[in-house]
Amino acid sequence: QLRSQIWSTCIMKNPPSLRITINLTDLHDPIVQVFSGEQIDLDEVLAHVGPDIDQRARNIANDPYAAAKFFHFIVQAVLAHRTV
Repeated sequence: QLRSQIWSTCIMKNPPSLRITINLTDLHDPIVQVFSGEQIDLDEVLAHVGPDIDQRARNIANDPYAAAKFFHFIVQAVLAHRTV
């Protein structure tokens, strides 16, 4: 009974939309540090962790465009490889 009510509601009023909020952390990701000008070899990221937390925070504070570029890069990568 309930299932048929849900399906009929979807037919009459369209299926529900899924809205998500993407909130990426930019302080701990080496990609944003590279975007902000830090010299990090991403192939050896496990061997070289990069700058400490204070330097990472300063990098983002001094270059907010790097954080926006990081967000755009990650969202584009996720959307390019999504499965339907």
